[in-house]
Amino acid sequence: MFRGCTIKEMKRKTTLLLVLLVLALAPTPTLAQTQMVHVGVLSTSIHECRRDQSERYDVYVGGHFQVENRSDSAILLPKRVDVVRSVAVALSPTDARDRKYVFVMDQEFGANGKNAKPRISDFIVIRPQEKRTAKILATAIPATADPNDNAHEQFRPGKYWLQLEFLPLPNSFPSGDKELPIWQERWKSSGLLLRSYVLTEPFPVEIVLNPNAPKCGS
Repeated sequence: MFRGCTIKEMKRKTTLLLVLLVLALAPTPTLAQTQMVHVGVLSTSIHECRRDQSERYDVYVGGHFQVENRSDSAILLPKRVDVVRSVAVALSPTDARDRKYVFVMDQEFGANGKNAKPRISDFIVIRPQEKRTAKILATAIPATADPNDNAHEQFRPGKYWLQLEFLPLPNSFPSGDKELPIWQERWKSSGLLLRSYVLTEPFPVEIVLNPNAPKCGS
């Protein structure tokens, strides 16, 4: 490898080899090491409504969650999470952690309108290693009591374990990536804005589908 090389070239190649060796031996960070926040459940709310006279329902799931900041910097989190990107549904907590889901509703649920501009008062500051409470607004998930209904992405009566994936920015926040650095610079003395999606810990829900449930929209 070093045949015909000058002393200067040999030093450069030796340095490169040492760098590559250090990188190869360095431990790969695990998910727990790289995840900035951990979101556990404190309490959940669930209610259902029936669509017309059919066997189809909408089940609304939300609640209060404890957010732990596992980073070395203060972060900003919305007081009310009003946009849920996806709902993952499993039959057990083990299946949920292993990503063995019955179905995943992968779309954005939540408010459609935008406020005039974001406000720092819409956020809570979570300091390193601190835990704070945030509210995730109710998300509607379809359900059916009809045994002949073969649609896949919907609840049926029974017990499930859910995980909610959300963006830690309120719906009022501008959707363009170019806006984030502007607001981050403006609020940097308070904490960091997070742009990556966050997944809650699995939590249980019991789906009943009461035929006497109120009509949706009433």
